[in-house]
Parts: sequence; structure tokens; C-alpha cells
Amino acid sequence: KESMTTFKLFASVTPNLEHLLSDELSQILNRNLKSKSTVKIDKNRIRRGNGGILLENVERRDIWKISHQSRIAESLRIRMGQPFNANSFNDLIGGFKKQPWKVYLPFQNEEKSLPNSEIVCMKSALYHTGAIKERLNDHLLQHVYNMKNSSSPSSNPSNEEKTEEESGDSSIQIRIERDQVQISVNASGELLYRRTKGKHVVDAPLRESIAAAILYRSSMEIGGEIQNLWDPFCGSGTIVLEALNMLRDKRTISPPLRERSFGFESWRTHSKEEYAVFCRQMEEESKIKREEFTNDNFSLIGSDISSKAISASVHNHGIVKKSLEPLDYIPLFLKGDFEEIEPKVPQNSTIVSNLPYGHRLDSNKLNETFRRFGGMLKRRTDLKNVFVLNGHSDFVRNTGLNWKTLESFSNRGLSVSLLQLDNA
Repeated sequence: KESMTTFKLFASVTPNLEHLLSDELSQILNRNLKSKSTVKIDKNRIRRGNGGILLENVERRDIWKISHQSRIAESLRIRMGQPFNANSFNDLIGGFKKQPWKVYLPFQNEEKSLPNSEIVCMKSALYHTGAIKERLNDHLLQHVYNMKNSSSPSSNPSNEEKTEEESGDSSIQIRIERDQVQISVNASGELLYRRTKGKHVVDAPLRESIAAAILYRSSMEIGGEIQNLWDPFCGSGTIVLEALNMLRDKRTISPPLRERSFGFESWRTHSKEEYAVFCRQMEEESKIKREEFTNDNFSLIGSDISSKAISASVHNHGIVKKSLEPLDYIPLFLKGDFEEIEPKVPQNSTIVSNLPYGHRLDSNKLNETFRRFGGMLKRRTDLKNVFVLNGHSDFVRNTGLNWKTLESFSNRGLSVSLLQLDNA
């Protein structure tokens, strides 16, 4: 029987960035908000490439904290019941009967709709995802919704094949690997990195969660927060705006994200009253911290040769400006080539940028851009802290500089590395 007070929570992240998520979640769970969490993260069990970390004995308040405050996590799923072995459909149906579905279903306000689901099969006797989904829906109709006729709940329209990126939004996930079945229920709802409603993007946008991760990793290398930042290939401003959020979060607890809802809010056993109290406490603690807040001397600059990119950056800052309070610093977004902008960049600034890369870009132009970028860094010897997300094999050679690899992962299907300028 599923505990009504504690859960097993799987927090997903871009594979190979699990250690960064672990550090961030440890900090979040130990922030006050009336009571600190008792969850302990065993870093010895974290494996790079798993695409997330598993937390045990998680309470509802922990789920709420992480949902509102994590900037690196991409989705949150509760592992339902215990995993079970299934070599046949009879085994599968038998396992379904032992799951605590009614802790979560029917979802509040969706009593007449089956939850959308995602089926993943790997190296298992059961591999037909459509047949598995059919048996899942039949079980839910008979044993959860208690309907066996034509008046049954309808399948959710979104219960269709999803892209890899969209699959994180599925309410129920069944993963069968080597005949072991694990059922999970979505706690976060829409993917967590989709925080900015109405955001304008340009070509090859960077996920907010990845921007947060590379900023977090870069700050680890310099031994402190990044107060003076330049992103010379800023695109829609994601890195600059994430840096602003990190500066704010170092100084105060962010207010609750009231502009979005989370998956746990639809669970059958979700307490709206307790959650409302939690959000009020979060708001109150935020206000207390704001009274102690002082704006430091920041310098955050984003530049790009594209007018469209700069317009998108300014627009996106306008959207998030309210949520950044009491940090009232306005970043500077400038149109122009990095060699044109460089004289306006303060001494000893830190560069963090997502370099242009991808199959659609002209290799000759890119190589020339990289050569000029390396030349600029050779001239500006004060710019020692330089971190770039690179996906181009010729970048290092063309800059004529030494770089060390901090992290390697995949960004929208492309292999990329976070590089740091090696000043040794």
C-alpha cells in the first residue's frame, strides 16, 4: 500500500548533469520554509547518464519545494508502488492490480478522462506499446473508474504518440526494461524548464534548465557567483536571464510560481488547503528576505548580431522582470558583432555563452567566427573566466587557445561540451 506521507521521487535532468542537479536539490531541500527536509541524497548512488536522480522518503512539501525552486530539473515523477516482473500480459495485469492508483486517480476535475500515458519498452518480452496501453486503459476503466460500458471515460486527446521532448508531460509512464515494470505518475505537469510563458525564441534555443546547469557549473569553477557576465552569442537571452535568477536566489527565496500549475495539484489526494498554506509561507519568507535585500553592482550583458535575437531578449526580460523582484537590475542587450561589443565589456567579466553550432550553419563562416573569437580573447587578457557550450569539432583548433572540458552531454540531439578557457 502506497504511503500517503512519503514518496519515491525521480527528478529528471539532461543525462550527464545528474551531479549538478543533486547539488542544487540538496540546497533547495535544506532551505528553511518553516521546516527543513529530512531527505538525504546519497551521492554514491548517482550515476552519470541515468537522466535523473531518485529521492526516497520524500514528503509532499519536498515535492512542492522542488517544483517551485529547481532550475535544473526538467520533470518530476513519483514511482508508484514496487517494480514487478512481467513476461506476459497476464503478469502485467496482475501487477496493475497491486498498484495504488487511487492515491492519484481519477485526477481532480478530470473524472471523465483517462490520463494520457507514455509506454517505454526496452529488451523485454512485452514490446507492443499499443497493446500495453490498451490493457492499461482497460484496467483503469474497470478498477479505478469503475465503469464497464459505453459511458466509460474517454481517452485523453493527448494520449497520442509524443516526441521525446513532449513525453515528459505524460501523466502516467510505464517503463518496461528487461521485463521489469516501473509505473510512475507525473508530479510536475508541464516540463519544468517551460517556465516563461509567452517567451520569444530564435533558432536553436537553449533550454532554461541547461542554461542554469552551465551557469551553476561555471560558478563552481570560479569559486563564487557570477556578478559580471557577458554572453556574446546571447540568442533570446536565456543565459543572461538565468544568471539574473541565480543572483536573486542567492539573496532571497523566490516567491511561489503562481502563473503555472503542477501535476501534483490534480492528484486525487492532493490537499488544496495544505498547499495554499505552503504557498503563503513561501510568499511570507520571500518578503522577509526581501527586506534584507541589497542590489549589488552587477553587470550583465547579452549581445548578438541578430536584431531578432535582441528583440526577443528584451521581450523575455520584460516577461520575467516581475518574478525577479526585489532584484531590479536591468541587463543590457546590445546588437552587434562581439568584436564591436567587446570594448563596452567591463574588465574581468566572465563569459558564458552557447556558441553557434549545428548542421545548418556555414562551416567556413563559423571557422572564421571562432578564429576572431580566439583573437579577441588573446587581446583581452583580463577575460580569464570564459565558459562556452560547444558542439563544433573545429572550435578549439580555430581559436588557437587551450580549453578543458568540464561537462559533455546532448543538447537537442547534438553532442556538446561545456569548455573552460585554460589559462595555465
